[in-house]
Amino acid sequence: TVKDIDGNVYNTVTIGDQVWLKENLRTTRFNDGTPIPHVTDITEWRHHDSPAYCWYENDIKYKEPYGALYNWHAAGDRNDLCPTGWHVPSDEEWKELEIYLGMTREQADGTVWRGTDQGGKIKEAGTDHWAEPNKGATNESGLTVLGTGRRFTSGLFGTMHQGSTIWTSTQSSLSSATYRHFASGNAGIGRNPAGEKKFGFPVRCIRNKE
Repeated sequence: TVKDIDGNVYNTVTIGDQVWLKENLRTTRFNDGTPIPHVTDITEWRHHDSPAYCWYENDIKYKEPYGALYNWHAAGDRNDLCPTGWHVPSDEEWKELEIYLGMTREQADGTVWRGTDQGGKIKEAGTDHWAEPNKGATNESGLTVLGTGRRFTSGLFGTMHQGSTIWTSTQSSLSSATYRHFASGNAGIGRNPAGEKKFGFPVRCIRNKE
């Protein structure tokens, strides 16, 4: 297990040469103790251009098991959001995982929906945290992605149990970064380099390689 600066404890899983947290990050502070601003107001979220987090629907009951929703400034502007010795994975580190699970390099380098069943190998099986049909979900990898939902750039919340969109640390422009997307109705994995940094998405951490 791994513990963050807030004392939250996470289980881990080894997939190929990578070690991942099996759960979404729940910390409210960076590793140096700096609090991440907790932005609940819809207008403030819409105009916030620095690190922020919230809970889904601004309700802490969603902390377990869904974790927090972070804008990209929290996930990518600094390198100390994850527990010590861990980091927010890059686009390339996600591709390494996807190729290990069976994607071709050409598929991994693509955008929108890619692959065949790789998303199913990553999603938690069943409908406890996903809406039906949760297509192809076997969680063969053990990564256990849940249907976490998101906070839109408008400040509104949505897609709980329908989808999960997870930040990478890879910036694509001054206003955009790359993310991964999983959906109840698709067994593949979405990749989009044009995710507005104002989105609120969950974060998964990967262990630093020695």
